[in-house]
Formats: sequence, structure tokens, C-alpha cells
Amino acid sequence: VDAWRSDDDDDDEHGSDGEMEDDDTSDYFTRGHRNSSKSGNDGGEMEWHGRFQVSLERLPPGVELPVAEAVLFAGRAVRILSKPKGGFKFSGQTSRGTNCSNSLLPSSVTQSATQLIRGFASSHESFDRREFENVVENIRKPLADRLGRLAIKDANLPKHLQGLRSYFLLGNGDFYQTFLEDAHSLFSVAPRLSTAEADLLLPFREAATKSSAANDHAHRRFRPRLFLEDENGDAFDKDNKTKNDDGNNPQRVPAYDGWDGLTLEYSVPWPLGLVLTQSTMKRYGEMFKYLLRLRRAANSLDKAWIRLRRGGD
Repeated sequence: VDAWRSDDDDDDEHGSDGEMEDDDTSDYFTRGHRNSSKSGNDGGEMEWHGRFQVSLERLPPGVELPVAEAVLFAGRAVRILSKPKGGFKFSGQTSRGTNCSNSLLPSSVTQSATQLIRGFASSHESFDRREFENVVENIRKPLADRLGRLAIKDANLPKHLQGLRSYFLLGNGDFYQTFLEDAHSLFSVAPRLSTAEADLLLPFREAATKSSAANDHAHRRFRPRLFLEDENGDAFDKDNKTKNDDGNNPQRVPAYDGWDGLTLEYSVPWPLGLVLTQSTMKRYGEMFKYLLRLRRAANSLDKAWIRLRRGGD
């Protein structure tokens, strides 16, 4: 388990392209993804989902894929817990009893893993598959508990999910009503390609100060983004069709106006990129585009109805 804590950027362990060298890791049955880049502001997504994978051709006899994936899970968890970002530490925990001053991985976990592995190696002359699986599970479980506590309690995943509901799913109704009213003049004309996002950002921020979002710190993690067709005519929503993950069964969404490509960008904090991946955020964005289109259409119908009633009176 300690081996997973080593820096994966070291030249003696990995090639320059980020893949583990075959010569130095012939006993491993995991390897780094080729072309995997260093994780940036992705909330830890690349470190968890993009760095390592099970190498099927390296699986030794008697090690099934689910067990190999459990080992991989343990390795990923060790890396995440050993290299925290954002000043996280478990409630009541100090650097004492951990592997290093900023580690969230207690020494007791690595010591227990070492004892389990040594005990297994010394007690069996031949490979005992069932016992090996028990050892792997006994190593994986405390790591999973620590990782779950980090994401759910310390990083407050439920609060961030509530934020996604409030903004991507328009749960914060008075905020969006204020935003649409303040940005009405912008939405009444076609977007200016060079300044559309900057034009929307001001009313988006000001709407928070005029609504129940005034004290919502999550609001700052969102910003409006507008995606339009590029010079080649390619766009994320080409021909007003959205597709599922496998690219089949396109579903047509009626066009409304030039602002149909308006979506939100969310800055995912570490380590929530393990859960809130780019793929997940893209789906939230697609739902937002559709819901905002419905909301804008409903507002227009309301205003048209009011004008008709006033004209009739």
C-alpha cells in the first residue's frame, strides 16, 4: 500500500507519457493510462478516474477481475488520501498518527495492510484464492471508509449536490426569476459572440444579491457559459439534437432562440471530482439548458397573456 504513495511523476517509475514502464513494474497488474495528463482544477477526477486501470493481460492466475479492481480501488484511495488538497483533515485528526504532515491516511491503515500481506505470504505455501480475497477486502474496507468520510462529511458532498439542484435544476426559483428579469434586454436580441458570457455574468451575480441566493457561497462556483457553432459549423448541440452516451436515439429539442446554448459551468472542488465528473456535469448542463428554455418560454407566455388581457380591458 505504501508503494501507491510514491509520486507517479517520477521518471524512474513512469515514462514521460504518464504510462508505467513495463520493465520496472512487471509484477504489477495495474498500469497508468497512456496520455493521461496531470490533474488540474478537476476536483481530483483525473487522479481517480484517469491515472490507472487494471491491465487484463497482467492478471496472474487465480486473481479475478473484481479482486483486481478492489486492489486498484485501494491504490487510488491511498493516493487521494496521501496527497490531499484544499487543507482537508478529518474531524479531530492532526498530522500525528499519519504517514506525513498533510496526509489523511493514518499509519494504522498502512501498518495493518502490511501485516495482512505478510501474514498471508508466510502462512501459505501455495496461493489460497479465498484467503487472498479476504486480505484484499480487509485492506480495501478501511480505505473506503476513510475516503467516504472525506467526500461526504469533510468535503460536504450533500451541500454541493443541493447547490447543483438549486442552480442546474432551477431549484432556486426566485434567483432565476430575478436573473431573467434583469437580463431581459440581453435575451431580447441575438447574443454577441465576443461578449455574451461577460454580458450575462453581471446580471447573474447581481441576481444573487437580490434573492435568497445572497448568502449562498455555492453561487460563486457557477458561471454562465454560452456554446455556439464554431467556424466549421460544429457545435455541442448540432441541429438541436441531444444524444445519449452511446450516440444513438437522438432526441429533438425545439429551438427557442440564439441563447439555446446557454449553460452553466461549475467549479468542482477537490475531492468531489471523484463523483462529480466532467461527464456528470455535462448531463447537468444539458438538463439546465432544457429547463431554462422552458422557463424562458413560460415567462414569455405569461407576458403575452398579460398584454392580451390588458388589451381586452
